[in-house]
Amino acid sequence: MFQAYRARWPWNKNELQPCPMLENPAILPAMVAEADATSTEYVAPEGPEKIMERTVPYAREWAPVAKRLWEEEHPDGEKYDGASADVVSTRSKLIREQDKDGEQETVLV
Repeated sequence: MFQAYRARWPWNKNELQPCPMLENPAILPAMVAEADATSTEYVAPEGPEKIMERTVPYAREWAPVAKRLWEEEHPDGEKYDGASADVVSTRSKLIREQDKDGEQETVLV
């Protein structure tokens, strides 16, 4: 599951929308399917589609607010530390490539 998570990160360039479950709910079912993951909840198991149904309204309501706030604070798309979302995406791509090459060591960026 974590490999599927890592392969899709970052979900978007707006870091005020960081979660695949809350702010980007359509990603969760794809990750669960790719990982062939199943619920570990014995009493009331719930599939990712049901979770997505509950979080879509929040995501839709938050998206325009997150966009406005991000653009106000980061008009050029840059983070405070100067690393742009493209740099983050490049780092993520490098990590994925290392995984494909069979290297499983953790890379801190």
